[in-house]
Amino acid sequence: MNRVLSLISVVQCHVKHNCTVLNTFLEWMLSLVVQCCVTYGA
Repeated sequence: MNRVLSLISVVQCHVKHNCTVLNTFLEWMLSLVVQCCVTYGA
């Protein structure tokens, strides 16, 4: 899980300089994953 979060951080950091839309998409995907974890894990 930490490896995934690190990868996302690196990608987001790289993307901020290139494309805000993609960054927003990554944040949406991350929130979706978290929501799924909370829904099915709790």
